[in-house]
Amino acid sequence: MDLEENSDPESLLKVAQIEIFYYNQYRTAMKAYQYKAAEREQTTQVPNQSEFEKAQVQSQKTIGHLGQVSQQVTHHTEEKV
Repeated sequence: MDLEENSDPESLLKVAQIEIFYYNQYRTAMKAYQYKAAEREQTTQVPNQSEFEKAQVQSQKTIGHLGQVSQQVTHHTEEKV
């Protein structure tokens, strides 16, 4: 998602909230999957590991994007003060 310099802070906040929601969904799914794998004593290699690796890469991108959103919201807030 492209961030514009003149983006409304409320719009940026909505984007951040959506991305946080999906990031939390990923983390919950990953923890549940690891727990089930541990129950089955399959801690070395899990069947869908590549899917989780893709999700992990996406979550890292999301974290970077949230940092940008946070900086822009802070910048907009400081300009108005």
